Amino acid sequence: MDNFYLTFTAGLLWVFLISMSFQLIIAEEKPIRVKHYEVCRDKLFTPYPYQVNQTEWRSCMEVGHGKD
Repeated sequence: MDNFYLTFTAGLLWVFLISMSFQLIIAEEKPIRVKHYEVCRDKLFTPYPYQVNQTEWRSCMEVGHGKD
């Protein structure tokens, strides 16, 4: 019975560590996406009645910096 508790506790620890590592990976990518958004917003946003060109917006967000 002691082996069961040891195995169960080790499994919980393993799951916790794996989930934390995925959260760290996701947390590191977010600022890059935000930066790409801000650069594209500054280059492509237009005043209210006009719309952003969807093709240029997608291209800018994929590349991360838009057309120079």
